[in-house]
Amino acid sequence: LTGGALINLRLLRILRLQRVLADYETFTKFELTLGLNPSGVRPWQLQLARIVISIFTLLSVTAGLIYSAEHMVNPEITDYF
Repeated sequence: LTGGALINLRLLRILRLQRVLADYETFTKFELTLGLNPSGVRPWQLQLARIVISIFTLLSVTAGLIYSAEHMVNPEITDYF
């Protein structure tokens, strides 16, 4: 695998956070596991966090794939970001 592909694989790790934000009960268990007091997070806040993480992941992976495909052909693409 090339360096760009490895960056994409590392960015996919953020999808693990989606599992914690799956529902309110799972998030509360995660907080207790970390030794934190359960906070007053509302379900809509968890849904908003899932949406933001999904958009960030989609944009990052897409940018990485475009970089991996184009950086050899187009010398003006100098880095991943």
